[in-house]
Amino acid sequence: MQLCLIIYTTEEFRKHIQDVGAAPQYEGVDKYLKFGDQLDSLAKEWEKDAIKIWDEEGDGEQYTAEHKCYTCGGK
Repeated sequence: MQLCLIIYTTEEFRKHIQDVGAAPQYEGVDKYLKFGDQLDSLAKEWEKDAIKIWDEEGDGEQYTAEHKCYTCGGK
């Protein structure tokens, strides 16, 4: 239910960008970094609903996923 790691693990993604020294290559992409705090807030709000829906629909029994995994080291 939190499919996009770039949106739903924003802090980890921004840290990864900083750690590797990545820089935006396309016009407008820098807004992702500029408005990161707002994305964090929205992602946090959605997280409550996403986990509830995931549990209620039983998806956790059928699919395996590591919550908030951006770089899981191949797990």
